[in-house]
Amino acid sequence: MKKESVLVIGIFLMVFMIGSVSAITGSIGNGRIIVDANIGDTIIKYVLVKNINNEPVRINISVSGDLEDQTNIMDEEFTLEAGEQKKVYFIMEPIEEGNTETRINVRFSPMEEGNGVGLSATITVRTSENDFESRISALESWKTSITNTIATILTTLTGHTNRITALENQQPPQTNFTGNFTYPYFKYLGSTDRKNIVCGYAKDNHLAHIEDLGWICDITYKQYASGEKASCKCKKV
Repeated sequence: MKKESVLVIGIFLMVFMIGSVSAITGSIGNGRIIVDANIGDTIIKYVLVKNINNEPVRINISVSGDLEDQTNIMDEEFTLEAGEQKKVYFIMEPIEEGNTETRINVRFSPMEEGNGVGLSATITVRTSENDFESRISALESWKTSITNTIATILTTLTGHTNRITALENQQPPQTNFTGNFTYPYFKYLGSTDRKNIVCGYAKDNHLAHIEDLGWICDITYKQYASGEKASCKCKKV
């Protein structure tokens, strides 16, 4: 009797260990997908298949449900190493109006003999007829927006052209610069450019102080072995 009990317990442990080794679990991402589409659209989506086991598993993909005949699987059978995952893409082409439910079935199986497990991702497609009127209206709105944008750009370019023409038509000074710019086209110069003009004129004429073009500048001069160096420090008026 004692030997028979030991034998039964041994057999039970062997069966338990074999079952434990062969047990496979499965995991998928985005198990619920909802898509809005028009009749004739091509829908491309994927289900993320994950191997969370400590051993390689064999994956088999199948389709069932309303759009079974309108669904193509890119990879129907493949192997995942331990910890590996893969995006399984599928293409759907709804041909009728209404709501449909289709299942992407994922079967996880051990590489050797043993029990596997199956999971499913549910794809809900809400299909409607092509709304050509809405599309035409959207296209007309887009055309109007583009036309208005082009008109704004042309107006801006015209303004710049008029400013450039006015600048070109200004008469240049007829006398040497005296430190007082009275010609309006200098307003088209940037602040830094006007400062450089003032400092440059002062240095050329060895001035110690100058006020013009919105700047007040003091110039100092120092003699070096290489020659005289000038430093122009300015502040805005």
